[in-house]
Amino acid sequence: MANAACKLLGVVDPEDVPADPVALWFRLRAFITQSPDNTSCFSNAVEYRKVQVYYNISIPGKPSGLYIRGGMNDWSATADGEFKTTEETGIYELGPVTIAKGTEFKVSTADWGLPNLGKGSGDLKIDQPYLLTNDGGSGNLVCPDNFTGILKLEDRSGKYYLTLIPNNE
Repeated sequence: MANAACKLLGVVDPEDVPADPVALWFRLRAFITQSPDNTSCFSNAVEYRKVQVYYNISIPGKPSGLYIRGGMNDWSATADGEFKTTEETGIYELGPVTIAKGTEFKVSTADWGLPNLGKGSGDLKIDQPYLLTNDGGSGNLVCPDNFTGILKLEDRSGKYYLTLIPNNE
C-alpha cells in the first residue's frame, strides 16, 4: 500500500516527500473520537482539518541501523553485515550471507541497544520465519545448517521475524 502512495506522489528519495499540506479524504471503518471542530462529515466520507500527516516511506537499499553480529564477524557491526531497507516498510534484507552450521549470532544495533534480537522459543529453521526475542538478555541464535542466501528481517509492530532464505542456484 505504501508503494502505491509513493508512486502516486512521485516519491523516490526522502527529499521528494511533499512539505506542503495535502488534502486527506478517506472512508472510516472504525469509530475514531475526534473533536467536531476539526471534522466535517459528508455521507460516509470524512475530511480532517488541522491534522498533520507524517509520511513513512521506505526507500530500498538504505542502511537500517540493524546488523547481523556473531561468530561469522567477531560480533562486530560491519558495513557488509547491515540490513538494508526494501520497498516494503518494516522489511529488511541482507545478503548474500554465508553462515556455517553451528555459528551463533544475533541481530542488533551497532551499540547493542534495542532492538537486540536473539533466540525465541524453538529452533531456527532454514526458509521458515522465526520469531525473535527482543531484549538484551535473549540467547544467541544458532545456524542449523551451512547456509548461503538472504536474511529477511520483518518488523511486525515490534515483533521481529527472521527468515533465512537459501540461495537455490
